[in-house]
Amino acid sequence: MKKFADILDDNGMAQLVNKPTRGPNSLDLVVTKHSDRCMRVVTLPGLSDHDIVFAEVNLNPRKSIQKPRIKPLYRKANSENMKIDLNNLHKDITSMNEQNEGVNVLWTHFQTKLEESIGKNVPKKTARKKDGSPWITTDIKRLIRKRDRWYKRMKKSGNGGTKTNLKN
Repeated sequence: MKKFADILDDNGMAQLVNKPTRGPNSLDLVVTKHSDRCMRVVTLPGLSDHDIVFAEVNLNPRKSIQKPRIKPLYRKANSENMKIDLNNLHKDITSMNEQNEGVNVLWTHFQTKLEESIGKNVPKKTARKKDGSPWITTDIKRLIRKRDRWYKRMKKSGNGGTKTNLKN
């Protein structure tokens, strides 16, 4: 049977209480993967025969920043050109198969030609990072856009009626 220390070592963890908490035994444990965040761990005398473990830990959360990513817009793809490319690819693979090319060569050719076709015929957009405010729901975004449209109308027309609509 594995010892407790071996289990912790296997999982990259450390036990930070190094003094007994009740007589000669250590009953209270502080186990962590991030021992650098523990400022200090001290055992203090308790009210009974059981000592108190005091741990001062730095719990400042680290915010992971998502990088902008490229998203393909398949709905706006040029399907006619893709069909032509795939028909040409079918002919290429058929001729390569007749020449007894290996399966790996056929697969690599198929994969590269398909990726080239997608790269040429599918437009892409850069998606911004998702660090927006989570409390702004789609309904609130819709209301914000509606407000902005009324503001533009009011500025264009200078009409008092649109101003009251904007305030509403």
